[in-house]
Amino acid sequence: MLAGLAALLTLGVLVAIFEITRDQGGSPAWWFVALLVLDLAGLAYGTTRGPRHGAVLTSASVLAMMLGVLAVFSVGLPLLAAGALGLLAARSTGSARTA
Repeated sequence: MLAGLAALLTLGVLVAIFEITRDQGGSPAWWFVALLVLDLAGLAYGTTRGPRHGAVLTSASVLAMMLGVLAVFSVGLPLLAAGALGLLAARSTGSARTA
């Protein structure tokens, strides 16, 4: 459930980015959108019980937090929340590994 909420937050940020840049008459940074779509795919995969579930969910959560730091003054706070929720989900399922 937490991973699903993280994926929904990320999807909301993706929609917000397109709405904000459309209202301003510009286009979003392609690299940020590409990383956000990759992050969304990882968080969505984290809602399943696949063989690499924990590793993918942890990686996607860290990516969400990194993108949140980059965009902290615009859409970064929901991304930081999505990353935290994803890490909690990975930890609560016992599939997060520490190095």
